[in-house]
Amino acid sequence: MKLIKLSFLILFGFLIAIVTLAISNIPTITISRQSQLDSLTALRIDGNLIINGPDISHLDSLYGLTSINGFFEIRNNPSLTSINGLSHLDSVAGNFVIQNNSNLANINDLSGLTFIGGGLRIDSNYALLSLDGPSQIDSVRGGLTIVNNPALENINGFSNLTNIGGGLTIDSNYALLNIDALSHLTFIGGGLTIDSNASLENLNGLSNLISVEGNLTIQNNTSLSDYNGLFTLLNGNGLSGAYNSSGNAVNLTEADILIEGLISLINNSGIPNGTKNSLVSLLKNSEKSLEKFNNGAAINQLEAFINEIEAQSGKKIDETTANEWIATAQRTITVISTSLAKNNSQETLNSNRIIPQNYSLDQNYPNPFNPSTSIKYALPRNEKVTIDIYDLLGRKVAELVNGEVEAGYHEVKFNADNLASGIYFYRLNSGSFTQVNKMLLIK
Repeated sequence: MKLIKLSFLILFGFLIAIVTLAISNIPTITISRQSQLDSLTALRIDGNLIINGPDISHLDSLYGLTSINGFFEIRNNPSLTSINGLSHLDSVAGNFVIQNNSNLANINDLSGLTFIGGGLRIDSNYALLSLDGPSQIDSVRGGLTIVNNPALENINGFSNLTNIGGGLTIDSNYALLNIDALSHLTFIGGGLTIDSNASLENLNGLSNLISVEGNLTIQNNTSLSDYNGLFTLLNGNGLSGAYNSSGNAVNLTEADILIEGLISLINNSGIPNGTKNSLVSLLKNSEKSLEKFNNGAAINQLEAFINEIEAQSGKKIDETTANEWIATAQRTITVISTSLAKNNSQETLNSNRIIPQNYSLDQNYPNPFNPSTSIKYALPRNEKVTIDIYDLLGRKVAELVNGEVEAGYHEVKFNADNLASGIYFYRLNSGSFTQVNKMLLIK
């Protein structure tokens, strides 16, 4: 499998290198006025095309255009509300950029586009509501970047996309409700970043993704709590780089995602309820141990889970299903053990409790909150700790911790029943370490 993926990457790199070399030696047509654009009626452009002008309001004269043998940029056109006129465009040999068109509402006329030889960037189009247009594209040779489109609610136009040669970035699309249209996507040749999409609640659209050849970063998506769409990727060991989850409504580790996926499989299976409840109970106990950073106990509970499945294999659980669940549990143990190995230089109080190497203060959860929230922090040594709450005027409104605290991972609750809605700050002081984070109370 790794050899196949490597060959695929080499092929993509070779093709992109050829395209880049070719495009660097071809002419560029720059259109900055509507009158210039109206006189352009070519069926094919053997060069690069840039459309960039404050008075450009439509692309009707490009109705017959079928191919661009270079890059194509539509950027900085504040009067442009649609890209009607590109309905016959079939291919762009280089990068395709749609950027800073403040009144562009849709890209529906890209319905005929089938080939992009470089990357596709859709960036800072503030009125853009949907990406229904490019529904015939099944692969993008370069990266796919969808960023800073605050009104964007869906990416339905990518419903046939299966391969991305570079990375995939979906960032700061505050109204984006889901990424379900990516359900056919299987391969990403770079990293995957999903960042600051405030309305995104789940990652179900990634359920068929089997390979990411870079890092996986899921962060600052303040409504995101469902990671089940990553189960296939992580269960198949398809992530080549590092995984990071932070600043989301719920932050899950790789092990958490695998356990949640197992629980879902078991709950949706037809095994007897008694067996189902027993297996789910072991998995939930493992999750609780991970929440307490008690990795040793989590592994023990997963091993008990495997033992119980082996005892029921061929009886209450068919052998194929049993083997699949055992493989996932073993994969989860490997993930947890790898995490332990990375921390083997850390001092431990006992075999199940890890002492962190560094101080840290996590973002409170939930955030926004009403009226209570939790704050987690870590200490590398026994030390006096204070955690105080301040309002926007710098006045201390609550004291959560004031005293000696043991080294380790800790959590403190904050109840704001007696406070008004607004922004507050919490500050941790411990030895030479100080950190301040912001939180939002909404009543």
